[in-house]
Amino acid sequence: MGCSSLQVSKLIWEGIDLKPVWIRSLLDSEIDPAKYILRMALPTILGSALCFVLMIVLLPGIFGGPNLIVLFSISLAVIISIFILLPFIKWQNRRKSIEQEMHLFITRVGVLTTSDISRKGIFDIMLEMKEYGELAKEINKIYVLLDKWGLSIGDACRRIAKSTPSIIFGDFLERLAYAVESGEEPKDFFASEQEIILEQYKVLYAQAADTIAMAGEIFIAISMVMTFLILIVALLPFILGINTSAMFYLSALLFIAVECMMLYVFVAYVPRERVWEDTDIRTKVSQKLDLYFVSSLGACVILGIIIFVFMGHTLPLVGKSFPISTAITLTPLIVTGYYTRNMEEAIIRRDNNFAAFIRSLGSTTETSSIAPVQALKRLLNHDFGPLTQNVKALYDRVNLRIDPVLSWKYFGAETGSDLITKFSGMFVRGLEAGGKPGQASNIISFNFTKLLGLRQRRYTIASSLSGLFIGIAIVISIVMFMASGLMEVLDTLVTSSGADKSYIEVDVLFSQAYNIDLFINLMFILVIVHAGITALIHIIVAAGHKYGAFLNFVIMIWIGAVMSKLAPWVIKSLLG
Repeated sequence: MGCSSLQVSKLIWEGIDLKPVWIRSLLDSEIDPAKYILRMALPTILGSALCFVLMIVLLPGIFGGPNLIVLFSISLAVIISIFILLPFIKWQNRRKSIEQEMHLFITRVGVLTTSDISRKGIFDIMLEMKEYGELAKEINKIYVLLDKWGLSIGDACRRIAKSTPSIIFGDFLERLAYAVESGEEPKDFFASEQEIILEQYKVLYAQAADTIAMAGEIFIAISMVMTFLILIVALLPFILGINTSAMFYLSALLFIAVECMMLYVFVAYVPRERVWEDTDIRTKVSQKLDLYFVSSLGACVILGIIIFVFMGHTLPLVGKSFPISTAITLTPLIVTGYYTRNMEEAIIRRDNNFAAFIRSLGSTTETSSIAPVQALKRLLNHDFGPLTQNVKALYDRVNLRIDPVLSWKYFGAETGSDLITKFSGMFVRGLEAGGKPGQASNIISFNFTKLLGLRQRRYTIASSLSGLFIGIAIVISIVMFMASGLMEVLDTLVTSSGADKSYIEVDVLFSQAYNIDLFINLMFILVIVHAGITALIHIIVAAGHKYGAFLNFVIMIWIGAVMSKLAPWVIKSLLG
């Protein structure tokens, strides 16, 4: 995480903040040209060329002629754009990473400043905060300017403020430089910064929440448009008397591409948080999660072998049905998803009780002038909801003289909460640095409560999107599989009436363009893709565990499977 002389020289260069953003991002991208060409550009170009060759050789009827030219032009434009914009994308990713860690960083520094510590000592401690990613790198640059180049704290902060991708962090460094030069005490400065940074984070979070809600509406609208596009293309042979097989396959590929693009939008704009802790400690819950996943996966494999190999996916009552067989095969995954969601609800309930616990612990420790372990003992009689058992386990460890930092780390891991893990770690490290328990717990409790309030809005949006995605899965499945029933009805009507083939070439256009079973299977594959992407989007928005996606995924798969039988039957019944 060190800085080279070249990087530091860039930081000292006056006027870097006057350069255009793209040039600044290129200077600060730290991209090695040789590695960039060998590891990214060359494999991408060769891979794209291989894909085009395979498309021409394997599917000349679909990807030949004008279709190939269009695909080649679009792909070339996308590849060139990515190579040009990569430095800017990395710059923006660094900005987001810094701004998403600012509230945690300022809380931790605020806790540390409750002890008597010098200004230089603050940066010595900041240097050890490697868990903050890109923000830690910016702090490291300040330290290098202080330690290696001999700059004052104010000058070093101003240099980094000019070069950092984050405006919020840059403004913070400018205020810090002024506070240091004016002689303001670190404790007073960081106490006032708590609310400033949290308000700025609140604005960013609100903007992200609005973006998520808008992106969800756009995603639903685009999914509906693409679904009806596929329906229209599938029925065109009966209307215009043309072969639309190439258009049909391209529209299916376009459907997948658009859904993947929307997934990227959510990945790029949703704040990167998580409900679950991410430590190296293997708790009982994490072990159960992996056990459930492996067991569910094994059950899927066994069911798949039985249904597809031995039974030829021919089932009682429904006959030979790829959608129903696939749904049955994937059903065991719902057990993992259901268990994961239940554990997430328990984690959120523990989050709701943590602020009261840490505030009580800090005030009891300070007002009674006793050791934290004795304060914990007094709190054992209090009810902190689902957090009570974790508090008792924490006391048992601390009372046995186990390392306090390790004991609190286990406490956070066993709660399963990422927020509790991070904030409890701040508390115990603040106490070890000589911080005052009452003040430290008040800072942590205040900031924790604010962040929890912001997360509640996120959970509400995720819950709404989950219901909308299931609803849109029903609509998409009805529309797609209704098309198969409509095609079968039209084919029966035209062939039975002995229509003139000069008017509409039913035998060629219908039987060669679309096979009904193939059409249904392809539509079901699109339903699977849609179910997978929407399940992932829900997990991204809810900041949940990846295993939780299986619940919505299996539900939507079953919706598609049932509609593959129900929708064609209804449309054929209505049309006689």
